[in-house]
Amino acid sequence: MAAMCATAVENAAVYRFGERNTQDQTVLLSQKDSIYNLADEFDVSDFYELDKLDNAEALGVGKSMSCDRKDGNQLVLIVNGVDEPQAFFEHIKPIILVEGKDDHSSNEFRRFLSELPSQMKALNSNLKLSKLSSHISILGQNINKALSETWSRVFHDKEHDSISLFWREISSNYEGLQFSKRSLDIIGDEEFISELTQLEFLLKKELVTTDDKIIVNLQSLTNIYRKTGKNSQAYQTCKKLVSKLISSLLENSVKYDSTIVVMPLQQQTITMKINDDAKQGFSLTKRDSSTVFASANGCFSSQEDCLDSTSTCSGHGLCSKVGKCWKCVCSATQDSSTGRTTKWTGASCQKKDVSAEANLFLWTTVVLLFVFAAGIKLLVSCGNEELPGVLIAATVPTKKTM
Repeated sequence: MAAMCATAVENAAVYRFGERNTQDQTVLLSQKDSIYNLADEFDVSDFYELDKLDNAEALGVGKSMSCDRKDGNQLVLIVNGVDEPQAFFEHIKPIILVEGKDDHSSNEFRRFLSELPSQMKALNSNLKLSKLSSHISILGQNINKALSETWSRVFHDKEHDSISLFWREISSNYEGLQFSKRSLDIIGDEEFISELTQLEFLLKKELVTTDDKIIVNLQSLTNIYRKTGKNSQAYQTCKKLVSKLISSLLENSVKYDSTIVVMPLQQQTITMKINDDAKQGFSLTKRDSSTVFASANGCFSSQEDCLDSTSTCSGHGLCSKVGKCWKCVCSATQDSSTGRTTKWTGASCQKKDVSAEANLFLWTTVVLLFVFAAGIKLLVSCGNEELPGVLIAATVPTKKTM
């Protein structure tokens, strides 16, 4: 596993494409204000007390009443595991930077995103959930049978390797000025290829009906980062390819009212939650029925359990699968003002790792004690050693005549 080192807690970035992208400046909002802004955008503000905003103008950020249309499909696209989320798109600025905090409240925004489908459904009983894959789900007035059948035929038919075919088409489209053939050939992560091909298929094809709410949760960049590291060519190429594909399909699209949320490496929105899974028969991701089986030693049955129980590893690491369970893999943080690096340990990376200082102090003390004891022993041995014969003769007492 690649060594992981985060220099600071980064801010999540929120982008809007289409008619709503009317703002030139990026605004930094607290996590609470960002949640309230998006809750108002996604029509789930009934779950929040909007009068408790830190900034009274936060609700209006990135919105224009003249461009406020409700007749299109609402797309919420979450991209996890991105270094420098504010620079994810080359020529598009985010409308909101969600302030990241190095404390136990750092997962509030992530929790809001994971609960968003459940809140949407709770406020509109006509909405039904259709899960197309682990990455893409649709909340709509009707379960789109045609779409589900198309999806199953295209992506789940083992006799036809559609994913490989679509991937070759994507590679050929981007090969040339934007990406070299060698850099694209490096990409071999099956989850990443599956995510990207499914995303392109959904956005390019006329598959959704009016007023559907599409929720896409891309996770594979986090896994590539964990395997290869932030500075690897594989990670940087995959990140750039996701950015290019999203912007090319959505920037000027009138079919979708798009909100793209880019999550930093320290935060991930892996599992989306939906109420009444058993009654509806559909879910974005069904949570493991077993409870945390060894939480005392930081071992969890699922990544969601790990993230929720450890507050995203206290903002000091990533929840990763180690053996048969999920654990926090801690990373170092660096204070941008002092430049001091702090290492973390513990089941949820909540404790400062002072093992290096402790070992240095211990072994320095042991060495000093050994040197002191050796010096005492040397002095004692020198005192007990017999003098040479010449010196003994010189010290023989003589009788003095009175």
